[in-house]
Amino acid sequence: MKNGRHGKCIIGDHVDISTDVTILAPVTIGSNVIIGAGAVVTRDIPSDCNVAGVPARVITSYHNCEEGSIWYNYGEKK
Repeated sequence: MKNGRHGKCIIGDHVDISTDVTILAPVTIGSNVIIGAGAVVTRDIPSDCNVAGVPARVITSYHNCEEGSIWYNYGEKK
């Protein structure tokens, strides 16, 4: 691959990759991420969020979830 992108894709835990998603290496995808259908991932994605679009962008972040929401304590070991 001449003048192309080289490297590894690092994908965290509990990542949902929908249909027709394109991931261009090298990128890191954090844990607890949902990638919407048809998205093109060109940059690193932080943990605890939803991304979608071309190029993929953060749509929703779960860093500041309120207690009682479905994402509160998501992924914690019991």
